[in-house]
Amino acid sequence: MSADPENAFEGLRDELNISEDEFSDSVPSEMLQSLLVRAIRAKDPEQTLGHFRDAVNASQLLYEMDVVAAIPILLPLSYATVNGLLDIISTRCNAKELVVAAQECTERLQGIHCYYNESDDDTANIEASLGRQTERLLKIYTQAIPRLRKGKQTSEDILKPIFSQLNTLLSHNAPNYTPQDAQDILLQTAELVRFVAPWAADSQLGDADPPTDMFYKLITHSLEVFANQLDAGIAQRAFEKQYPRLIMPNQESSSELTGRGCDIVHNTWAILRQIDISENRIVMYPSIGNLILLAHSSNTPTLSTLETFLPVMLTSIQTNTALAETLALLLSTLGPLHTQIPRPTLSPDIAVPLAHILPHLAAAHPDADMRHISFRVLGLVLALAPALLQLQLLGDMLADPDTPAQMHVSGVSLVKEAVLEGLSRDEPSPFASPAFMDVFSSLLFRPNLPEARDIEQSLQEFLESPEPSRLVEALGLLFVLLRRDATNRTGVRSSDALRIIRSAFLMPIKEHLEAWGEVDLEESEEAGMQMRILEMWVQRVLDTVKGIEQGL
Repeated sequence: MSADPENAFEGLRDELNISEDEFSDSVPSEMLQSLLVRAIRAKDPEQTLGHFRDAVNASQLLYEMDVVAAIPILLPLSYATVNGLLDIISTRCNAKELVVAAQECTERLQGIHCYYNESDDDTANIEASLGRQTERLLKIYTQAIPRLRKGKQTSEDILKPIFSQLNTLLSHNAPNYTPQDAQDILLQTAELVRFVAPWAADSQLGDADPPTDMFYKLITHSLEVFANQLDAGIAQRAFEKQYPRLIMPNQESSSELTGRGCDIVHNTWAILRQIDISENRIVMYPSIGNLILLAHSSNTPTLSTLETFLPVMLTSIQTNTALAETLALLLSTLGPLHTQIPRPTLSPDIAVPLAHILPHLAAAHPDADMRHISFRVLGLVLALAPALLQLQLLGDMLADPDTPAQMHVSGVSLVKEAVLEGLSRDEPSPFASPAFMDVFSSLLFRPNLPEARDIEQSLQEFLESPEPSRLVEALGLLFVLLRRDATNRTGVRSSDALRIIRSAFLMPIKEHLEAWGEVDLEESEEAGMQMRILEMWVQRVLDTVKGIEQGL
């Protein structure tokens, strides 16, 4: 029930030292605007604005407020009471005027952080963040648009300029939003669609067909703008699902790390379904926004979807945009295929570009978890490629001087997985044939050792390179290969192969290790450990080679 205006504003007048006759000749809208400005400039604006809110809420004068003048003043204020005041105004004041005011504010916010006069000392320290102002604008639209009368206009006529402005606002200011801002804006954007869509679909208000595409594009555009600020932990969750055995007992689960980001996209999915946007439609239109939606879908993606979205995924990896979603989608697609019997194969059109780009991501991404996940995805891509193509891709990766040094080390384990799998099967495989040694013998079983100029200097150079780690991996692979390939399918046990392995691989390492043995490494425990591990593997392989040669 509305209170008498005089009683409602009596406390506010006392607080602001306003005489009873000061506004006697003013129209209500002018009085309210003056009171609002005075409340902002009061000694305690937070409290005074609260009293102003209570007063206008208790009176009929709220309907007299000039919202086109009031909204630009209230929107940038950081006081918590402003949120409640804006809620009251947005739900009860003239809807058309609210939309006009919001549009003006949206235009002013495009590309600028603050639209207060920077010379105004009274307002310099009370400005709300850009994210807060954007969220408030979205909320005004959410509460005002469903109360609009369409008249002769269609929903699309009304919404098109509003949504266009919002898209521009988000795009222009994307770098200035914090992750918290981004998540709040995404939530409020979804709420805007949830409340406005029924109004747009109401045929009694003048529309035959709701502008579903406009809502869909607003949501996907927002997702694209904030693609790197969802913080949903989705790549880690997909990794845990495909590789549960690789999770350490004390490792914090991604379910504990996943914040609001995952819930936000799930909420967005629910609203999209309310407006009849299904996954069947999304898979037809590759984009970063749709990629994010698919990555959060409960359905397992198909190879057809992967092929459709491959250009977007490659762009995602190259630009580090929605990278977590791309890796999650690849894991969710390729992981189940890898366990199928018989195992399907990837077309070269999919395998080749991924095999070329993923090694750089697996070696260079600043986040260790993302490097590990990228490496696992690379392993899946190679394992699902046709065997001859897999052999070629691995050989090219290890032979390419532009391949990151770390991948020359880690890549050995991918070769090891492939050759052991080939040897474990009865059917022909290039990895269980002489083709293996033809491709990998010179790539893996040749040391890259520094010239023996100064012993200490050459040792230091060796230890600072990735070569010690690569040699340990290569020696480990050779040791397992010599023991597992009992029937010499790869040709590694032939007398010529063993002679070359001994003379071109094992003995140069052994000779360098013996020379470096004179250097005191007591001050570097890690370096000493590296050298002892290398010595152990060299001796193991030498003993194995000797045993095989004696049996020939």
